[in-house]
Amino acid sequence: MIRWLREHQFKDYKPIEGLWLFKFTEALQAKLEELLKKNELDALSSEEADKLDSINELERFFTHLNARLIAPA
Repeated sequence: MIRWLREHQFKDYKPIEGLWLFKFTEALQAKLEELLKKNELDALSSEEADKLDSINELERFFTHLNARLIAPA
């Protein structure tokens, strides 16, 4: 899974209102949406389910990091 994330360049840094927040690349966001659609149809393979779990975990981590960056010190 880590190899798959590295190959898809899972991080993209761009300033948002002067802050450098963590954000998915367009490719990873598209993969997430694809997996979510397949999940709704109950059509995920076990490998795809693992990828979806990993992306969701990464999304939670990014959310946590961004909240800490935004919160006043």
